[in-house]
Amino acid sequence: MGSTMITKEHVQELIPNARNLSLIAKGGQKYVFSGEIKGVKYAIKVIGIQKNFGETIDTIIDRAKREIDLIAKCNSPYISKIGPIRLEKSKIGQQNLVYFTEEFIEGKTLRDLHKSSGNLRIEQLHKLAYNISSAIQELWEFRIVHRDIKPENIICQENTRDFILLDMGIALALDEDTLSQNILGTRNYICPEQMDFSNRKIVMNFKCDLFTLGIVLYEMATGKHPFKGPDDNSDNTIRNIVSKRHKCISCLRDDLPVKFVNVIDRLLSKEQSLRYRTIGMLHDELDEIKEEL
Repeated sequence: MGSTMITKEHVQELIPNARNLSLIAKGGQKYVFSGEIKGVKYAIKVIGIQKNFGETIDTIIDRAKREIDLIAKCNSPYISKIGPIRLEKSKIGQQNLVYFTEEFIEGKTLRDLHKSSGNLRIEQLHKLAYNISSAIQELWEFRIVHRDIKPENIICQENTRDFILLDMGIALALDEDTLSQNILGTRNYICPEQMDFSNRKIVMNFKCDLFTLGIVLYEMATGKHPFKGPDDNSDNTIRNIVSKRHKCISCLRDDLPVKFVNVIDRLLSKEQSLRYRTIGMLHDELDEIKEEL
């Protein structure tokens, strides 16, 4: 957000009836606070924006509002719900911003879970694959591609131990840096076709999310990113995503069922046509694996 640091005092001005505000995350132009509205705890997200590529700020916001309206219709238990504030525009100093609320989910992000507990057990990996692919399936029913599936955007719910998909890519539609780079997503968590700028509008579909789910599963299973070496920067990682095959999972971890390794390998196929044609086909294979487990 440039030189503007968003504080809980700013959020209090934006939402006068919010209580017990606390900053819980910050990344790029996005700030996430927890706070209570009418006695219910929510995640309050504040994102800085400015116009790009000839679009006005209102045009960018309208596009994001349409996406939020669609997400609000999703019923999947594995997708975080939109809160009472859908999307509002405001300004702090010279910084244009928007803010909205999401369901607050008690638990750890996948990244924090891996840091504290190490590589996930096969039962956890199986549940992660099933839960997040179910979320991808429901989003695609509304022709929504998440575009930003990564460990920081998945939370392991404290009570159920289910994995919930957060942040439906709304930030990406508003993020100046993302727009200016022409890459929709976090640079280490994109699919090969996202680098085909001439054809991206045609190829962006649920299979893009399946690829990044594959990256997440590989990383949670092995502790290694499938395309990032120890000395690689993000540009090298992107080149590897586009052109280099990942190291075999069994070379890094030999206790995983062969069928589950094959699932991850298929998700990480460079060509969309080699990934699963439908989420149902993926679920059929996961069901077979569950029976064997």
